[in-house]
Amino acid sequence: LTYAISKVFENLKTGTTYRTLFANIQAVMNEKVPGQHPVLEGNGLDRKLFGGAFVDQKPFIYVEKINTPLEILVKAGSFAGLSVGAKVNVYPAGTIDPSKAVALAKGVVVKATNYKATVKLDKVTKLTQPSQMYVFVSEPLFATKPIVVGFAPKSRGIGYTAEETTQITSALRKLPLVSLVGEPELLIEKGEGKDIISVSVNGYRFTDVPTATDTVALKGAINRYAQYKLLEKLVVKDSAIMAQVKLIPVVDGKPDEAAMKAKFDDRIYDFVDGDKVMLWIKNNGKKAVYVNILDLQPNGIINTFLPNKDQEIYPTDLRIEPGQTRIFDKYEIELGEPFGTEVLKVFVTTKEINLEGLATPKSARGDMGKKGVLSALEGLVDQSSSSATRGPKVVSIKEAEGSVYNILYRLKEKQ
Repeated sequence: LTYAISKVFENLKTGTTYRTLFANIQAVMNEKVPGQHPVLEGNGLDRKLFGGAFVDQKPFIYVEKINTPLEILVKAGSFAGLSVGAKVNVYPAGTIDPSKAVALAKGVVVKATNYKATVKLDKVTKLTQPSQMYVFVSEPLFATKPIVVGFAPKSRGIGYTAEETTQITSALRKLPLVSLVGEPELLIEKGEGKDIISVSVNGYRFTDVPTATDTVALKGAINRYAQYKLLEKLVVKDSAIMAQVKLIPVVDGKPDEAAMKAKFDDRIYDFVDGDKVMLWIKNNGKKAVYVNILDLQPNGIINTFLPNKDQEIYPTDLRIEPGQTRIFDKYEIELGEPFGTEVLKVFVTTKEINLEGLATPKSARGDMGKKGVLSALEGLVDQSSSSATRGPKVVSIKEAEGSVYNILYRLKEKQ
């Protein structure tokens, strides 16, 4: 490791971030001692070295393995929009913004599971180590049914002109993830300054766009909602790979299991605005498992519970041994708007995964997200890209690589 660090510092470039520095160290390590895999942890990975400013690192995906000079295995799959047919671009590790760099190769996903994807490249990159590559998604593909989109009624006298309506309708017809026939799931509404996209069943604001006539922004919003719907409907059970998860109310700063009984009614938890909880997890199986948890809000926003780098809880920390029970007693979650029924999506696998990047980016939220520690996290997926659909998908146990199930809780306004 000392040798690798010294070699990297010999050719240090101006503007290098800690993330880029570590990628370069990994590349040297992989050449000298392939069996060793150092890990970098912390919250300031995208800060320039030695007290520099943060850089706006665009979402990217790591490469796990170079199968052949023209094929790579990446650490994201269908959950991140990398179903078969999705398109990506490969850049040198350390690339901050792909729009300001030249891609080494283009690629198409030829095989995908929920968590990983095999990509066929159009040309050889000449890079020999996975850590030397960053992969950026150019055209994600979510395997879900088309989403029915409609127009909201005029509000306070504000509405689209006939010309604007025709222009937006024409743009929607060109999006493969959109249908204009049936009961709308999403409603587009002209607002003051920005246009609003809301969830029709409850009226909650999903996101804002500068203007719905902006096809790129509209496509990005539909793409994010498609990802939400894909995750919402996914349930896969493997009896050999399961974990029990509970939400334990916090009373006087401590988890109180007795209070949980008053909050849990057979199948669903009941909480009010401002309640605080901690996560309790038990592995009832015979194999060690890793647990990731996402929070799907009723307004279409995705938060991450576990892992959570802001709380210094990393994917490697989420290994639960057989028979082990863990309470994350240093991680206090405050529950807040929007009100309604929320879905905790629990992912249990035998291999380490990281779904933190599926959280809705801060810039794309139509609300302020959760209160307390649930800050909006930048995603792995380039949400402004185009997308396509291949119809509904049935996920097999083999592909799921574990279990995926729901925990429901109702959040009400405090009386």
